[in-house]
This record gives sequence, C-alpha cells and structure tokens, in this order.
Amino acid sequence: MLVCCFVLFWKASIGYFSVFFLLIYLFCNVFILGIAGSAPFSLLGLTGVMLCLRGVLVADPAARYGADFVPRLPFLFLCILGIAYIITFFIQRYWVEKLQQHVTLQARIDAERARLSEMSLKVITAMYSALSSKVPEVDLHCEQVAALTQELARRMGLDETACRDGYYAGLLHEVGAVGLPDAVLQNRQLTEEQFQLYQTYVERGYAIILQLQIVDRVAETVRFHREWYDGTGYCTGLRGEEIPLLARILAVADFTDRHRRWDETDAEIAAALTARAGTEFDPVCVEAMKTLLQ
Repeated sequence: MLVCCFVLFWKASIGYFSVFFLLIYLFCNVFILGIAGSAPFSLLGLTGVMLCLRGVLVADPAARYGADFVPRLPFLFLCILGIAYIITFFIQRYWVEKLQQHVTLQARIDAERARLSEMSLKVITAMYSALSSKVPEVDLHCEQVAALTQELARRMGLDETACRDGYYAGLLHEVGAVGLPDAVLQNRQLTEEQFQLYQTYVERGYAIILQLQIVDRVAETVRFHREWYDGTGYCTGLRGEEIPLLARILAVADFTDRHRRWDETDAEIAAALTARAGTEFDPVCVEAMKTLLQ
C-alpha cells in the first residue's frame, strides 16, 4: 500500500491532490497500528515527501504540485499526522485505562470466586464428615474416584481445566446422599420405593453444588454421571454423546472404585466394564479405564 501511494504521489497527473493518497494512507496507519507501530511508516513517508519536494525523486516539483503548495506541504503533512497522533494517543490512553480497569475487576472477580470455592469446599468437607458417619469410608471412595476421573480425563486428551473439573466432580459426586435415610444408604438390596428415593441423590447433589457456586461443569457432571450410554439410566434419560464426556468418565471411575472396594480384582473389573460397554458405559471410556487398570 505504501509503494502504491508513493507511485501515485510521484506519477499522478492530478497535481497536488496526489499528495492526499499518501496522507490518507499514513493517517489510517496511525489509527490501525498505533503510535509505536506506525512511526516507521510515517517517518518513511515524510522522508519520501521531502525528497520529492526537493527535486530528488520528482523533477520540477513546483510544476507538478504547484509553486505555492510545495513550501506548505511539509507543514501540512506534519500537522495532519500530528493531529492523527494526538487523537490516537488519547484513544490509546482511554483504552489502556479501560483495559487496566477490566484486568483489575477480573482479578477481583477471580479472587472472589476462589474464596467462594474454598468456602464451598469447606462446607462440602463438613457434609462428608456427616455422611461418613452414615456410610463408612465414603470420603475415601470420593477421593479415589476423583483421582481416577482426573487421570482418565488426562489420558483421554482433555485439557487441564477439564481434568481439574473432573477431579472436583469425583470428589463431590456423592454429596447429594447427605439427606438420604440410613436405611437407604446402608442397604445394598433396596426395594423399588427405596431405589426411587436413592435416585434423587443425583439431583440433590446437583442442586447443592449450584448453590455453593462451584463451576457449572462440575455440577453438570455430577448430575448426569448416572445416565446410561443406551439411555436407560437416570435421571433425565440422556443417551450416547448427549451425556457430557466428563459425566461418562466419572461413571466409569465410580464403578471401578466401588468394585475395588468390594474386593474384586482389576481383571474382574475390566471384564465387568467390557460387559457393560455400549449399554451402561461409553465404550471409549471403558477402553481407557481398562488401559489404566493394566
């Protein structure tokens, strides 16, 4: 663009008006590139103008641009570019201040979120202390599920934020069981009515996590980790890819740790996962867990 403007400046047959092609280009450069970025182009343009007006690059500039215009052009050139730089300076100053305010505000928001998350986790820790009195070692189960979910997510190529959210979801996936009766929590042979009540722990946990203002994806993962891949799970009947990936990963991790606590070997767990692949669990997650178990 600069070369084209210079060609017009040197060769155009429209007299001094050709100067404005170069001026407009440099004027726009100031706004687009900013003060520092446009300075080399402005200096180059000014140098070219001065060489043209002194007859170095253009023969007889007075005849081409006008005898009255030639001595005024450098002043005009500098004034117009100066106006552009002054306007840009105030624009940049305004946006820098806005950006600094935004950065400061975002830092405060992040700090507040971190404080709320820390408080929320303390509340949840207290809840698990109460739950542990009903269900032995539930806190250890949740810690192990959290670790398995995080590792499985990492092996499946998810980013670190998703892996961290998977860890929190694993840690919190049983929190909804706090309000369930002991007869439901401590009994592995549930009646139909008890099982219907037991299923509500998923929605309870989802509501608790939302109220505690922890990341929405964590709440979503807890809510859907009991969905089955074939759509026959609970509570909403999602199937296949409709189930969030972290929820599918958490389901496999939860199953694996529960069966470990029932003293099953890793080979037996892998066989059980294989038998449920495509019905209860995502086959991709099952294969990743089998690799992890090996």
